[in-house]
Amino acid sequence: MKFKRWIAMLMAVVMMVSVVSPTAFAEGWGQDGAPIVVNGDAGDGGTGEPSECTCTVPCTAESRNEQCTVCQQDIADCKAGQSQPVEELALAVGWKPVKAYAAYKDSVNITVSGSLSGTTADSVTVAITLSDAEAALLTIPESSGLTLTDSDATDGKKMLSFTVSAGEPFSKTLKASATATTDATQLTTLDVASTDVTATATPEAEGGTGQTVQITFNEGATAASTLTFVEKLPDADNPYGSVTESEGSVASLTVTYVDKDGKEMARQEKAPTFTLWYQVDGAGAVEAKEGEQLPFGLTKLPEITAASTDTTWTGSVAEGTTLPSKVLALEGDTVVEKTISWFLEPSYPEDYFENAGALVQITEENASQYPNLTVGQWYFIAGETPYEDDDITITEKTSLSHNIYWADNGDAENKRPTLTVLPQIKRTVQKNPW
Repeated sequence: MKFKRWIAMLMAVVMMVSVVSPTAFAEGWGQDGAPIVVNGDAGDGGTGEPSECTCTVPCTAESRNEQCTVCQQDIADCKAGQSQPVEELALAVGWKPVKAYAAYKDSVNITVSGSLSGTTADSVTVAITLSDAEAALLTIPESSGLTLTDSDATDGKKMLSFTVSAGEPFSKTLKASATATTDATQLTTLDVASTDVTATATPEAEGGTGQTVQITFNEGATAASTLTFVEKLPDADNPYGSVTESEGSVASLTVTYVDKDGKEMARQEKAPTFTLWYQVDGAGAVEAKEGEQLPFGLTKLPEITAASTDTTWTGSVAEGTTLPSKVLALEGDTVVEKTISWFLEPSYPEDYFENAGALVQITEENASQYPNLTVGQWYFIAGETPYEDDDITITEKTSLSHNIYWADNGDAENKRPTLTVLPQIKRTVQKNPW
């Protein structure tokens, strides 16, 4: 009886197993731990879609990654076998002083930076070429990653070097300062331009040749980064600081004498008074006068001479004279460099009789009044206004009376004739004889 009961239980188990789909037991694990898949993907939740390729080594027909479900189906989809695009090296280098101008007593921070992108090198070594005088201005903090060495060339240059690794931007701060020179007009300048920056990649390209590194300096700025130390900075009480350039010149100025019709005529015996004027960046013109505090550190004004022809007077400064041409000035809170321009202007001498004519510069605004004269030139135009004594004043008269005197003892003999008065008015204008 018991035997029959065990036979019945075994047959029931066999019937239950036969009802279940064979694919439910189709999954298993191989001897190397890789999933064995008959229907579906071990990692896709039974969707039937393969997961992404996880290979790090390219698969081949003879050797495929059995743990990658993508390559189990088609090794052509193996990502490790597909070439990755090569990204060229690109290096951004920065050299940024916190200000462009500083007094000799000041110390100025300079930020040196670099960042590297690309896939063909792990790092680059950046070298910035400096003169001996420029290198002497720098103070480099310890453990900054910045090193200062002699140049490989025999040119007396120095090399400031640092290393930039891919994905690890470099940024350090050093200081610059300078000592005043005995010549107050002498400037101390630290210039760094894109042409001063070079870079060497590590590792090198195949064959031991250096890789080309594309360098961008100060976000692509074309001008050099300049730090200038000067004797004097402008401030609220002193609008102008040190002169930064002295290459100014003064053009000669000619006054041509013409009549009212614009025809040249004989000049006057006495020359106009020529005076020196200046403008800063096109602002209002200012006369430079002896006896007053001269601008831009000048101790004296250049001598002005006058030379003549039959119809002109020309004012000039001595040949070879140079004047300040650039000066530091405040623009808001920022110190900037501004341009100085110098020029001559004529005026009447103290004993000039102005009504003899007028000094006129022809401009675009008044050119229509003087169609025969040249724009930009100075002229003395004779007879622009009459002499003061030539002015005629006419007084209106409404009546006229005239007394007649007789020498007849008061008409004692009654001999006075009857008179008929016929008014006659004679006008006489006498012109000045000079």
